[in-house]
Amino acid sequence: MVFSGIYAAMITPYEDESGYVSKKRIHKLCDFLIKSGVHGLFILGTTGEGLLLSKEERMQAAGHIIKAVDGRIPVIVHTGALSTKDTIDLTLHAGSIQADGAGIITPAFYRVSEGAILKHYTSIAREVKDFPLFVYNLPAFTNNTVSPELLLDIAKKSKNIVGIKYSSNNFQLFEDYRKMMGKDFHIFMGDDSLILKSLLMGGDGCVSGNASIYPELITKIYNLFQQEKLGQALYKQLELDSFMKIHGKGAILDHFKTILRLRGIDVGRVRSPLQQTSSEEELEIQKKITAMQIKIIEEKNVTC
Repeated sequence: MVFSGIYAAMITPYEDESGYVSKKRIHKLCDFLIKSGVHGLFILGTTGEGLLLSKEERMQAAGHIIKAVDGRIPVIVHTGALSTKDTIDLTLHAGSIQADGAGIITPAFYRVSEGAILKHYTSIAREVKDFPLFVYNLPAFTNNTVSPELLLDIAKKSKNIVGIKYSSNNFQLFEDYRKMMGKDFHIFMGDDSLILKSLLMGGDGCVSGNASIYPELITKIYNLFQQEKLGQALYKQLELDSFMKIHGKGAILDHFKTILRLRGIDVGRVRSPLQQTSSEEELEIQKKITAMQIKIIEEKNVTC
């Protein structure tokens, strides 16, 4: 499979009362994202609160999403966990439910050597030989990073590791990845402020948290780039930069869920210990969205 385009880093919907994963709300959100033109979903990652869910909940949520999407677009499941064993279990499950691939965060919290990172990924890849895997490099959150040389070594030793999601504003490293890896290796940007720049430098697309709440804008950037309308694409990137100021570039994840709720799709609130949006903050966000003239979605137009 060729992976390219705008992949929404999907928010995980919960029920209001119990806080459990909501099957009904998952279906509604998936329909909205697909109708809005995203090219794929990256689920249960940072934006999806994956590490706040138990292993069983992650498997359950992944199953619900795969059924809701029903093959309409590709789904990459984030299966990274603190231990290699749990990561293998989650990755095997993603393959068993017919996901299109898995994204795997680097070892996190503990600082480890490049040799340990290499062993981590190759051990997982051996267990799912025919299943496409993406390295997920988020150094600011994990305390570990993947150098271009290490990425090449990982890919050489594990043929089913087909790409990387890189989430950082160190654009030099992105460029080094592109130079180091062959043209068939998929490189996705995870910093939404760098979407257009990454496409210009040979990126295959982006995994975007903002594509979960304002997908029509993010897909315009990509589609205009594909049409070689670079001036218009730049204008949309600048519009996205302004939009991101509304929610502080995702610093408070519940702002994402608040914006979706204001747009007509209730996905519940974030899990503790993440900070929830206050009523005053929600009012301020609503004012800013109105000022940007972002269309509010009518419930009748987003059906399950």
